[in-house]
Amino acid sequence: MVDYAALVQHLAAAAPAPFGLLSQQATPTAPLLRRTFGNRLKCLFSPEHGWFGLAAAGEKTASETHPLWRIPVHSLYGAARRPSPEMFQGLARVVVDLQDIGVRCYTYLATLKNMLEAATEAQVPVTVLDRPIPLGGTVDGPLREERFSSFVAPLDIPLCHGMTPGECATYIVREGKLAVDLTVIRMRDWSHARREPWMNFTPPSPAIRNWDCAALYPATVFTEAYPALDCDRDGPFAFRVLGAPWLDAVRLLEDIGRALPVCGLGARLLRYRPSGGLYKGQLLDGTLHREPRSLLPRHGGHARPQRPHAPPRRRPAPGRTRGLAGQARRHGYAPRRPCLQSDERPLPDLARRARRLPRRARQPLRLTRRQRADLSAATRSVLSHGKPSRPKCP
Repeated sequence: MVDYAALVQHLAAAAPAPFGLLSQQATPTAPLLRRTFGNRLKCLFSPEHGWFGLAAAGEKTASETHPLWRIPVHSLYGAARRPSPEMFQGLARVVVDLQDIGVRCYTYLATLKNMLEAATEAQVPVTVLDRPIPLGGTVDGPLREERFSSFVAPLDIPLCHGMTPGECATYIVREGKLAVDLTVIRMRDWSHARREPWMNFTPPSPAIRNWDCAALYPATVFTEAYPALDCDRDGPFAFRVLGAPWLDAVRLLEDIGRALPVCGLGARLLRYRPSGGLYKGQLLDGTLHREPRSLLPRHGGHARPQRPHAPPRRRPAPGRTRGLAGQARRHGYAPRRPCLQSDERPLPDLARRARRLPRRARQPLRLTRRQRADLSAATRSVLSHGKPSRPKCP
């Protein structure tokens, strides 16, 4: 599928000038270009997790020197997330090879956008090696609101945008009106209709270990903004399971069992021990998710159960769970409109129901002068002594 031969021919046909590569060691592109063109590969650029993929999620990485090739590795997820003009010095072209997964909040999309914008300013041509994505052709989820633009929401596109890296680059250049010389090395024998795993899947980051993790990532990634719910990020079921000590997995599965097949998802019960996170080492009962061919992962991940499933108020889950709605919106996960319930009916219009109430029921409570005086006395008592005084009966 990935046409490495076309990339080599494209670079060989150009003038014998130095070029840089934005990628990571998980792909075979860097060794291939180093073996073919030798010292023409002048520098490397690394996205989140670093060139060697050893950094944790959100961990800043520093620029370094490649231990074998002795060429600089410029970090684009450290002190700066945008290439500086100095990084382009002596380069006649930049090659981009990032294994994306077709989800807006995956940071490789923002790194690609920053690279294209910086290359436009430096007047350096860009070549993007196209790769398949697990959710090719799946367009699902809300658009981004402008006020929530961030590194995990760089474009106003659905959460699952269904575009390959080459298509993303073309979209960014067209919508941003970037005057950059862009070349996309297309794939062979791949179609957006193909939604099954392929051979030699390249794990793009430490937690996305296989094709199943990548396909279910948009359905469970909301747990990163809701730490009370575990997705076994550091374990063998990363982004495929949902569990918590307070969660009744049997009831949850009964509640959302009808909604998941509509979204192309399935689930079953699973008992496991998280390898990290808030509940590391605890025995949890959760739901293990799987995906058939037709998949709407974002709708499946936000399937709304008919009964509440939340941590008990008297014993809140450890960790920072305050302001979760704000965290979710800042990361681009919150929908603009309510999701469908498991019976596929819209949520009730509470404002319309309120207008149907009798006029007396909608009016504010009216108190007599004596009642207002007693209420004020009770309020002052609370502020001064901590216990309300019993108001006298009229």
